[in-house]
Amino acid sequence: MQREQGGGGGGGGGRGMRSRVPAAKPGVSPLEEEPAAAAATMDGWAARPRKKGTGLLRTWMKVDSSGQAQVIEAGKHAIMRRTGLPARDLRILDPLLSYPSTVLGRERAIVINLEHIKAIITAQEVLLLNSKDPAVSPFVEELQRRILRSHHALKQQQMQRTQLHQQ
Repeated sequence: MQREQGGGGGGGGGRGMRSRVPAAKPGVSPLEEEPAAAAATMDGWAARPRKKGTGLLRTWMKVDSSGQAQVIEAGKHAIMRRTGLPARDLRILDPLLSYPSTVLGRERAIVINLEHIKAIITAQEVLLLNSKDPAVSPFVEELQRRILRSHHALKQQQMQRTQLHQQ
């Protein structure tokens, strides 16, 4: 059983508490010893060591309603605000947890976990994890192609309506 030394509060007085962190080597911080392990969290939302007061970031590919793709970094709370999803719904996208293939339909978003495809679909955009995975690339290309085709069709309809109203 490990106990942290020094005054750090935290309550409980250490009784019955077990640390999951292995003993640190003298003179070496946990970040220097294993940066990847120090960055990982229980819910997998780490891409790098966090700074005090900031959330952990993940890399997402955002495909907007015109089919334009952009790579963004966002933390769990930013994704929750952006999509209106609760944290429990984001757990099915966690790479550290094993979930069967799932499609969750919610009021403002659809969450998809189908093997390599992990995505959140909203009315404005699609957010994809693992966009650089070779198994995901064909899906991303097809998604962009279909959104672009739909976007062009909508623009043509709008132009036709505008022309009709002008006559």
